[in-house]
Amino acid sequence: MPPGVLAQSASSSVFTVAATVPDEWVTLALGPSPIVRILGKFRSRQEAVTVSLNIVDSVPPAADRLAGEVDNTLLNVSIGNVPPGELLAAHVTFVVQRSWLEASGVHPWSVRINRFDEGRARWVVSPASPVDEDETSITYTTVLPGFSDVTISGGEEASARRFEVIGINVESDNPTAGADLVVAVEVRNTGGTAGAYPLYLWVNDTVEAVEVVDLTADQTKSVELRFTRPIGVYRARVDRLIRTVSVFPAPAVTATPSPVLEQLTIAPTAPPSPTTEPSPTRVPPTSTPRPTETATPTPTVILTPTVTSSPVPTPLRRSGQRPRQRLSLHRPCPPSPSLSRQRGRAATAHATARRGRQWGRR
Repeated sequence: MPPGVLAQSASSSVFTVAATVPDEWVTLALGPSPIVRILGKFRSRQEAVTVSLNIVDSVPPAADRLAGEVDNTLLNVSIGNVPPGELLAAHVTFVVQRSWLEASGVHPWSVRINRFDEGRARWVVSPASPVDEDETSITYTTVLPGFSDVTISGGEEASARRFEVIGINVESDNPTAGADLVVAVEVRNTGGTAGAYPLYLWVNDTVEAVEVVDLTADQTKSVELRFTRPIGVYRARVDRLIRTVSVFPAPAVTATPSPVLEQLTIAPTAPPSPTTEPSPTRVPPTSTPRPTETATPTPTVILTPTVTSSPVPTPLRRSGQRPRQRLSLHRPCPPSPSLSRQRGRAATAHATARRGRQWGRR
């Protein structure tokens, strides 16, 4: 989305941006010539951002600039309504006319932007790269760590490299989504004078981190640049060194349930009233009754009379007298001869026994 234009002329322009999105590029300015476009990337959301560009006739002293430099354009670029440090980087696209290159004897590969770092009180060089060209002009791009006084300059020869980046390395073996990824490099000052060199970490052709390193002559420093990315495969680049980085899913974390402390509300209760214990009642002792001895009754033996049959007197018969026969109510049956003989023998035996007893009495 293009920025709003507050003021614009051939030598100055003022733009405004309603709001920015963290870690995303937003267009800040479109001109004036030779500036084509300026993009900005912010660490957090910013609102009502203003950017002013003015072409000026002079800049701070250039004692530490390279000898033989030729200035194309001098600019003062400032940003408003943004706290210090919130601007991560600015991506600048500009155009240089071929006629100026030929008239000034400037080599096309020597074109760069010098930015005056007020905090360091020195100029910081940002080499530019040609990205497009036609018969009349060449389009360049570069990245700046901030805004200030800048110059678009060049030299008679291709710029000799004063700084060299060596030994890029991704310190995490298994980078995970959402975690900081650390890219470590070493930068060396190969020139004969002290200087400041801006390091840019590019991830898939977008700037993710910027660090300006101060180096004395022939000094080497280790620098760490950090970024975060979701799951995927990315190309990390610092200067001319590239490293492929694979970002993996973060391990699942099982939350340990925290113990829940329940607050118990205890309703106050009235203290119990003291209970008076009853006094013991004295009971007079009573004599223990003695058992009364009672005579054990002697069992009475009751004799049960034995019933005996009364003897029937046998009538005495005289000798020669025949025994009387008992009368029977039943009709007598005629005796059988054998029965008569048995009865006769019995009667004879009986009579004999009786006489014997009678003789015994005598």
